[in-house]
Amino acid sequence: MKIIAAIIAFIAMAYLGSKYKISEKKKSLPKNQITLLKGGATTCAALLALFAALTGGSAYAYTIAIGLFICAIADMVLETHFIPGMGVFALGHVAYIVAFFQKGGLNLYSIIVYALMVVATYFVAKSLKEKTKENIAPYVGYAHIILLMLAISIFVNPFAFVGALLFAVSDSMIAYRLFFGPAKFNDYLCITLYYLGQYLLALSAIA
Repeated sequence: MKIIAAIIAFIAMAYLGSKYKISEKKKSLPKNQITLLKGGATTCAALLALFAALTGGSAYAYTIAIGLFICAIADMVLETHFIPGMGVFALGHVAYIVAFFQKGGLNLYSIIVYALMVVATYFVAKSLKEKTKENIAPYVGYAHIILLMLAISIFVNPFAFVGALLFAVSDSMIAYRLFFGPAKFNDYLCITLYYLGQYLLALSAIA
């Protein structure tokens, strides 16, 4: 039954995600409908995690589902208010971090990995600050949260780690667009990695 649910969720996400991106590019639907399609795709992943929670009773699955529902809201907020949307996404990452704690993902190795990534982020942020007049503090704060989520996910299960990694890569592509401008295929690849990452995080609730 869980396999069937996973397949249905994947197909639904692929359909809604594709329709969202095509409609956005062609402007073939009203803005509010396009926004709902974007959040709807992530909601499918949230429903998959919720299904896993209801059928398995796992606290981890419930918390992952909460994180996914928050991210679905963030998807829609981001369409009109970028910084607030990023803040809502940060709350989603906090939910993922709590879920990974529940799975015992926090250990000395995850702390070391996180510390190394924070050091790398410092030098990246320093370089960006020299190239832009924009206040990068909100972006750096968000980066620290998603990097913590990524570091802890390594020791949870493969689905959680790859999902978190794809999420982080997708967000880094958004950061690239913000500071350096659009790149070829960046937009399509970014949203594909994002949805796939969310789907894998939902699958981690079933695994």
